[in-house]
Amino acid sequence: MTTFYLPDLGEGLAEADLVTWHVKPGDLVEIDQPVAAVETAKALVDIPAAQQGVIKKFFAKEGETIAIGSALFEFESDNNESQTVVGNLDVGSKVLKSHEDTAGQTSSWPKDSVSTQLKQQAQSAPAVSGERLSASKREMVKSMTLSANSVVPVTVGDDIEWVDAIDAKDILVRTILSIIKALKQEPSLNSWFNGEALTLDKKDSIDIGLAMDTEHGLVVPVLRNAGQYSDDFAGLKEVILDLKQKAHARLLKPDDFKSPTMSVSNFGTYAGAFATPVLVPPQVAIVGIGRMRQAAVVDAKGEIKSGFKLPVSVTVDHRAITGGEVTRFLSLVMKGF
Repeated sequence: MTTFYLPDLGEGLAEADLVTWHVKPGDLVEIDQPVAAVETAKALVDIPAAQQGVIKKFFAKEGETIAIGSALFEFESDNNESQTVVGNLDVGSKVLKSHEDTAGQTSSWPKDSVSTQLKQQAQSAPAVSGERLSASKREMVKSMTLSANSVVPVTVGDDIEWVDAIDAKDILVRTILSIIKALKQEPSLNSWFNGEALTLDKKDSIDIGLAMDTEHGLVVPVLRNAGQYSDDFAGLKEVILDLKQKAHARLLKPDDFKSPTMSVSNFGTYAGAFATPVLVPPQVAIVGIGRMRQAAVVDAKGEIKSGFKLPVSVTVDHRAITGGEVTRFLSLVMKGF
């Protein structure tokens, strides 16, 4: 018999939720055939078979949370020796190679230590009730706690105003386009701040995390090298739409969430004018886009006209970003819309 253990899924994750089994006991599986789908805090990942064989036993049920290194399933292959196996797993650009340990050898995977530690924690913890948070929401708890414990946030807001009607579907694209242009003139907001070393790492590439509310929870895929779209409205619109479609279809990979240099939250899709978007370090800025509304505005000739207002909020880490820097940035966003 061969036991397959849940491999390291990257990103320093300690666990994953078993979403579904693609096979059942008694099924013959081929090498690289998807056996199960697990959800991490970042993405939905298919676990492939490392060898050909017949599935004999599952060690976890759908909906359960599994620690990295725990036994996932048992199968019988042509090699009848007792083994532990972790198959090749493509996680973004990182491929985790297979490991095999014959009986009597020490496995490189913490099969017993991890599960024992979790059991001990569970036994010592007080009894709780209620539904366990999903992997994405558990990650949100960690991110929000990190922000609360380390960031000194300051939020500045203002309205973008215009007269001529604009297709509502283009509002987000136009706002992000103006953010890209503003970051090129005020690059300090496109940075990572190290609070321990007291260093500000200004990034050359503009990689914007786009917060998206999906039926599966909050996800924040990254719009890579956004600076290339500063004069390409159609191209920017297309890539944002592609990220949205992948997010709702759960087709995003772990690499799609890595290393944003600043973030955007389009909370006004539903309601709300101004807000204080929560900033996750090491980023130093996040932009919140409120709900567009019809209102009286003053045009370029000084005349009052029926027009539109779009509230925009910018939260920065005041340890690294000054009031002058954030207000100049916001002014540039408003002018560039």
